[in-house]
Amino acid sequence: MKIMLIDDEYYALQGIKFELDKMPECEIVGMFQDAYEAISKVESLNPDVILLDIEMPEITGIKCYEKLMEINEDLNVVFVTAYDHYAVKAFELNAVDYLLKPVKRNRLEKALSRVWMETKTTVEPSKIFFKCFNHFEIQYGNQVLNTKWRTKKAEELLAHLVCEKGHLISKDRLAEDLWPDLDGEKALTNLYVAHYYLRKQEKKNGIYFSIESQRGSMRILYDEIECDLKVFDRGVNVMKKSSKKMNEVEAALKVYSGQLLGDHYYSWLPEYQGIYEQEAEKMKKYLIRREHK
Repeated sequence: MKIMLIDDEYYALQGIKFELDKMPECEIVGMFQDAYEAISKVESLNPDVILLDIEMPEITGIKCYEKLMEINEDLNVVFVTAYDHYAVKAFELNAVDYLLKPVKRNRLEKALSRVWMETKTTVEPSKIFFKCFNHFEIQYGNQVLNTKWRTKKAEELLAHLVCEKGHLISKDRLAEDLWPDLDGEKALTNLYVAHYYLRKQEKKNGIYFSIESQRGSMRILYDEIECDLKVFDRGVNVMKKSSKKMNEVEAALKVYSGQLLGDHYYSWLPEYQGIYEQEAEKMKKYLIRREHK
């Protein structure tokens, strides 16, 4: 297991190194007193876990964590601090664990074992079906997967990405859409948490939501999923081309069982709903005209 250490205190770094050196399965790939230097090298070092101090003078561990998440949201971070009042914040940010100084070996081993179990969990990409009209539902075989979300914001994030149909959407916009009443920094933190829960849901169910997270943007890999929006859009294209494939127009109206995400209220949703309502009305009139020809 490759480990990166970030702490502005030299002796704190040496204390954790002393314990890690007793664990042959662990390799320290970097020790940094300068958090900004660590951030700049995290991609090249590619650690399995980062042990991150919270109380640092130039940049707090919380801020450092957020910058690390902007680079790679799959990084495993364990917070280390002398103050236990940061525990709630660490939980909110979904750190793997929270260690108090001086770090005891048994607690360090427990934290690292959690990371090891996470990294050994494999998720095979699988075709799943997103039902978006009337009721948002994620189907995998005979299973409905979105019945026990840890947070409804994870479901909303997934729904938003599906509605974008593979287009890149900035994380700033996603954060603003999902948390319109929060300031940008807090909203972005919540976005990282929601994405984290989606990854947990993937691992729990052994599936893959096909979400791609780049620096500053996210999207769902639309070609890798099945969705009733695709059926509907095929009908729209047939209508616009005046094609004779009436069965596809009929299929589109059949999947349009109600408003887009009709059982949800999201602040960003009405614009999308209006587009599909208009297209559905056009298709109904189109079929009537075709029948009377």
